[in-house]
Amino acid sequence: MVLKMKKEAIVVVTTALSGLSLWSPQNCTKVGTSAMLEATLDNGMNVTFSWMTDEFGEKYYNFEEAPVFTVENYTCFKEGNFSVTLNVTDGLISEEAVANVCCVNLVSRNWILKTNSPRIAPPGEITISLYYTGNKTYFPQGSSVDIDFGDNDIKIDIPFEDESFNVTETHIYQQGGVYNVTAQVSNSFDTEFFGSEVLLLDKLSDLIVYAQYSEDEDGDIKDLHGPQKTDVPLNAFVNFTCNISGTVENYTMEIEEKVLNQDFPQNVFRYKFESSFELLEESNNVTLRIRVMSETTGLGLQASPSSIKPGEEVTFNIEFVSTDPFTCISFDADEGEMVIMFVSSIIYSYETASTFHPVAKAFNTIFEVNVTAEVVVAMPPSNIWIEKLNSTNIKRPMTMYFKEETFRLETTALVYDHPSRSYEMNWQIDKITPSNDVIETIDISGIRSSNCSALRIPSRF
Repeated sequence: MVLKMKKEAIVVVTTALSGLSLWSPQNCTKVGTSAMLEATLDNGMNVTFSWMTDEFGEKYYNFEEAPVFTVENYTCFKEGNFSVTLNVTDGLISEEAVANVCCVNLVSRNWILKTNSPRIAPPGEITISLYYTGNKTYFPQGSSVDIDFGDNDIKIDIPFEDESFNVTETHIYQQGGVYNVTAQVSNSFDTEFFGSEVLLLDKLSDLIVYAQYSEDEDGDIKDLHGPQKTDVPLNAFVNFTCNISGTVENYTMEIEEKVLNQDFPQNVFRYKFESSFELLEESNNVTLRIRVMSETTGLGLQASPSSIKPGEEVTFNIEFVSTDPFTCISFDADEGEMVIMFVSSIIYSYETASTFHPVAKAFNTIFEVNVTAEVVVAMPPSNIWIEKLNSTNIKRPMTMYFKEETFRLETTALVYDHPSRSYEMNWQIDKITPSNDVIETIDISGIRSSNCSALRIPSRF
């Protein structure tokens, strides 16, 4: 008997590992973004992909059977280069590929170009500064600056200052005007342009400010009042016209804590003054003075007492409801003289008998208001009749008055009572014909008598 035996064996058939390829980006990757690497394997089974870098460590991925296509992303966190090694093995065979990744900072728009314009020219020296405002991590290393000054002068390959990442240049412009300055920032991968305007002005001189006003917004324009042309009425619209030599961008004016601006070529400021006000401005070699005036209201003049005898005093009181700081008060007692008042009352004495009309006046260079009072100055009259003509007064003989003519014996004297208690008598005597026709009237007022009402005639006639 023949025995036959069978044996079974397991034969593993593998495909040889082959065809590894690795691709990296052809261009540099911007810092802060990811670089994508692509890997393919044509043949192999049960393979392990090992991604290895110094910056990011190692990563492992297993695949059962090729072909395999896989990608791996690496984020650029700083400017520079790093390498990636890819090892693929199936336990028996290994293949390896290396790729380089370039990380770069682009120029970006994180820049400010400034100048110290405007300046007075010619000539005018201008400082031009380029500042980097971004995070220092993203500053484009190896970049440089070209500056076009706008007057056909260009400076190239200007390096950045260490650590500050700024560039500062000075340039002298020979003529006034407007220039466009351009800064070109570039590295091997990127270029950006930044611009600024340079203004070189003519020297300003001979500033003149001329003021006129109108009583309403659309009214006629008038010159200011007063000897110095400084005064305007309340609620007037005042036009301030500015004239100056040189190039002007704008005008600025401050009135009553308000700032007014006018861009060139507008050179007229218009302002309404709604309260009594005095503007005194001394700047830019210009002195500007404006006084806003109003009319006095409620002006009154009271006389106390309003009826007096000659030599007595009367008190005048001047009152008003409102006035402005520029108004003067005057008083005229109606005797030909005017007094400027600094007080509200005045004491006055009239020496002659009459009816007076004193005047108080409130006035400035624009407005005037008058008010009148009445004062009666009178002396009590007395009618005195001559009764006796005999006299022994030999000091003042009346021969000069009476000769061989015929006179009317009756006459009248007005007696005024003075504080001295003396009587002053005004006498008149009519020279007549026998038929009582008056030839002339003779004034004999020079005769004086104290405490006596008698007329003393030294001789008969």
